[in-house]
Amino acid sequence: MNKKISTVVFDLYETIIFPKKGFKPAPLQAFINTFNYYLPDKSYDNKIFIDIVNKNMGHSKRKHLSLILEYPYLTEFNKYLTKNNITQNQVYNKFIDVQCELLENPDYCVLADNYHKTIEELQKIGIKNICATTGFNYLQASIILHHNPKLKLGKIITTDNVKKPRPAPDGIHKIMNKYDIYDYNVIKIGDTIADIQEAHNAKVISIGITTGSVLCEEFKANNAEYVINNIDELPELVKNINKNYF
Repeated sequence: MNKKISTVVFDLYETIIFPKKGFKPAPLQAFINTFNYYLPDKSYDNKIFIDIVNKNMGHSKRKHLSLILEYPYLTEFNKYLTKNNITQNQVYNKFIDVQCELLENPDYCVLADNYHKTIEELQKIGIKNICATTGFNYLQASIILHHNPKLKLGKIITTDNVKKPRPAPDGIHKIMNKYDIYDYNVIKIGDTIADIQEAHNAKVISIGITTGSVLCEEFKANNAEYVINNIDELPELVKNINKNYF
């Protein structure tokens, strides 16, 4: 029984795919644009709203929207929806349209410079499977793949591929079943707390990466087992895990 790490499960956005410098991340910009669509006289491009959106990154976008709308800051927006008989589902559908339109612009889908080198290094040290789970749906992920056809991901689990999306463990379990591997063969790396929760729920090794809006201290406060600042640190970390963990 091989207890070495054989499978790396990445998050997609702000872990290996990024907006061009000077652009906001596509999900954040899409939420700002969507909320401003309904209330154009109120600018949602502000620190309070941005912090709310960032705090809940990593979930399925339907859940993400639901969490945002629970904040008192969104009372006025919720009242507007009620007054005009606009459902949360309608807002979600508008958000998806807006985000997909943004993602069609390749400036929102830039692959990390060191991605291919990192994958090569991981394969050299015995990583057989490079996969991903994401808070995006199939359509959104497909647009990213269109811009980045050489991602070399064996399996991508989107929110509509599973009954319960992240942070539930279903996506990682689906990957484990595909490759007939165990939890101790898998590491999950992502830039959100939802990624860490997903890893914990799947009982795999959790790695936070500070390329998004979550700081090292926040990852540690949420019991990430490891934290790195860039994916090119990953091969050395995997070597150390295989050496010391097993």
